Amino acid sequence: DAVQAAAQVGVPIKTAICKVCPLFEHCGYQAQIPRLKAARAEGVIFAPHAFLKAPRKVAMGGLVIVDEDCISGMFTNHAINLSILTDHRELSKLVKMDDADALARIMDVAGLLADGLVNYRATLVDYLAAHGVDAKAIAELIKDLKAGAKDVSGIHGKLPDASIKQMAKELRDDIRHCLMAMLRAVARVLRSGAKRLLSIYTTEGLAGPVLNVKELVKPRVPPGKSVVVLDATGRLELIERAFAAKFNHIKAEVPANLDVTVVATTGSKMVLSSLSQDEKKSMVAGLEAFAGGRQAALIGQKAVIQDLAEHTPATFKLGTYGSIRGMNSFSDCDVVMTIGRTAAEADEVERMAGAMG
Repeated sequence: DAVQAAAQVGVPIKTAICKVCPLFEHCGYQAQIPRLKAARAEGVIFAPHAFLKAPRKVAMGGLVIVDEDCISGMFTNHAINLSILTDHRELSKLVKMDDADALARIMDVAGLLADGLVNYRATLVDYLAAHGVDAKAIAELIKDLKAGAKDVSGIHGKLPDASIKQMAKELRDDIRHCLMAMLRAVARVLRSGAKRLLSIYTTEGLAGPVLNVKELVKPRVPPGKSVVVLDATGRLELIERAFAAKFNHIKAEVPANLDVTVVATTGSKMVLSSLSQDEKKSMVAGLEAFAGGRQAALIGQKAVIQDLAEHTPATFKLGTYGSIRGMNSFSDCDVVMTIGRTAAEADEVERMAGAMG
């Protein structure tokens, strides 16, 4: 119940619940933390890309090697109910500040953003500028939000008493961080002279519209650490922007030793998953004929591969998009066949581009 209550108000479980959990001392996740800290001096740490966003106090070796497509994991999404921005009474409770004038300015801009997102989405930047919101004003608001806040309490219900104060602080900090991310996004667009604010958007939630801010979190690599980024399909300019650093570009030429055959057909997950059993058998038979008895890898979206698995021969190794990057499981395959492809939605690509500036 306590975990569900924490999730409902949108605060991190780790800081609000973990320390009062009776199983804290026996938790495998928590046991990793001292091991990582102890590994600062020596040792090799294998970690997901999200580790790059961890606080610097977490262990990180003398050399940081980042393997493949790290940029997509550097984005974070802040979200709050849009109604909070227009309810000055609620916002003032969640963003406690000693400076009443600063709080009033923040609430004014928050209200303008809420109104602009709903009613003036296509011309939001011009709408803000027309109301006197410029990069300098935004910088002052961010400074105000970074200032200290009063202690608050008042999140009650099913939460352990020991965690109520911490959860109130976490909720307040979440709102504060979301507002700062929102203001940073606005300032970035105003400084650049762009006309569209791509990284702030609304979605529909259970309690009404939700304001979302997509933000690029630059890797927290401690100063003095050497960084090597291995990315066969990466673009140097994007990597440098993501890391906020200059890289020496070393390009390794790989001899082409593959014959590629492209079969153009309708290959969406919906279409492939809706095939009859006979149609699936026929498709696999065609793939088997193409492989010609050789060891073959068949890779596709998870739902598609699961549907075809029962019809594939023993000479096929199966893989799914999202779970094969960096793996050598198919090194002995003579043929690699892919079905369908993964593609980000256009709106999501725009949001990521907006977050990168």
